[in-house]
Amino acid sequence: MHFVLNLHSKIVSILAFHAGIVDQRPLDIKKVLKSLIESLDYYNDNKEQALQLMSSASSLSKDEIIHGFDSTKLMTLRDNLMSMTNSTGNMSSMYTLGKYASNFFTQNSSRLLPAMKRFLLWQKGSSSED
Repeated sequence: MHFVLNLHSKIVSILAFHAGIVDQRPLDIKKVLKSLIESLDYYNDNKEQALQLMSSASSLSKDEIIHGFDSTKLMTLRDNLMSMTNSTGNMSSMYTLGKYASNFFTQNSSRLLPAMKRFLLWQKGSSSED
């Protein structure tokens, strides 16, 4: 049995901090954000060197890293605000995508759970051989 949940190719990566940390260490939060921005600027200004660094630090080829960057959209503040809007029917809204996914899993759980259990057991067996 094969299930596919198409959420319009949205993969969301979130950087979040506990509110207490934000209150207690605002300068550290700014440093983290600044380093992320600087690393992106370095990549854009020194692509060949950055690709070499990332490739040697990971098991990815330069082409795989380029593909990852090419298929990634870094959201602006406006994009972020729009994606967090409770906007039913707007497939760019995380609210809508979350509701869509929740409904899918709720409606299909009786068929999905046995398949997921088999997959997890298969994974467990596969990883014990490695």
